[in-house]
Amino acid sequence: MNPYSKESMKTPNRTQHDTGAPSKPTSHSAISPINRFLCAAALALLPLLLLQPTATAQTTFASRNTAQDFDNLNADGIPLPHGLWSDGQTLWVVNNGWSNPKLYAYDLATKGRDSAKDFDTLKAAGNTNPMGIWSDGTTMWVAEWIDDKIYAYKMSDKSRDPAKDFNTLKAAGNTNPTGLWSDGITMWVADTADKLYAYKMSDKSRDTAKDIATSHADGNRYPQGIWSDGITMWVADFAGWKADRSPKDTGHKIYAYKMIDKSRDSAKDFDTLSAAGNRIPRGIWSDGTTMWVADSQDDKIYAYRLFDAAVLSSLS
Repeated sequence: MNPYSKESMKTPNRTQHDTGAPSKPTSHSAISPINRFLCAAALALLPLLLLQPTATAQTTFASRNTAQDFDNLNADGIPLPHGLWSDGQTLWVVNNGWSNPKLYAYDLATKGRDSAKDFDTLKAAGNTNPMGIWSDGTTMWVAEWIDDKIYAYKMSDKSRDPAKDFNTLKAAGNTNPTGLWSDGITMWVADTADKLYAYKMSDKSRDTAKDIATSHADGNRYPQGIWSDGITMWVADFAGWKADRSPKDTGHKIYAYKMIDKSRDSAKDFDTLSAAGNRIPRGIWSDGTTMWVADSQDDKIYAYRLFDAAVLSSLS
């Protein structure tokens, strides 16, 4: 049995922590022919040199950036943080607790609450076990674990917009939906069973040619949050449980895949989660500089550096 299926993960009241549970010469006449040649050669090589990842870049990629953490979310009423999405100013955080399913809003720069932007409309809509979220700035889509669907809400007033729902997940076999990410044309939906399912944004139908099969051989067996820069798709995963239902000490990470051919790109993996104590990674989101990772065990959002990802992408 998939340990992250509904049968194994569902509890009567999930309102507590997941315990188990990147000087000038004045004239050309001052430069000899040989020096002029050397300068020209150096300028020609400069773009290639800039594309090489430096030792600093290699050591800082995926390293912790604690100044950007969101701490103690439980004090704000979020004991089970899951999905994340931001417009670059506000960060919305999913609370997965059945008694209080909602999207909490934070100022991305200050980390302070912005309750006027909360989505308090989920419970009344029946969206009682929200997981991943994604928005195009007009609509907020929220994956629902129990109903196997994606609920749509208007960003303007947080009201429901059922005409934009995705009701096609169950028929596709996408019955354990978690993370969401879209490029505006395709919506990818992570499923803890095996892969990322692709759907057309236009009519919500399947687009199987764009599915991404997660690598069980590498340990990416239970996909959670997902995020992409259009070149790489990152997929959060946690390694599983010990016999006492507490999370394992190692193996939690974010796996990278190439969007162009859906193959693994292990050079861009985040292998630093376990050492940071980020042992139940859920939703992820990035501004291209920092990668934020929600953890449903310790009520916080961990921050990691991604600022040299452009260099790594250029070498893919």
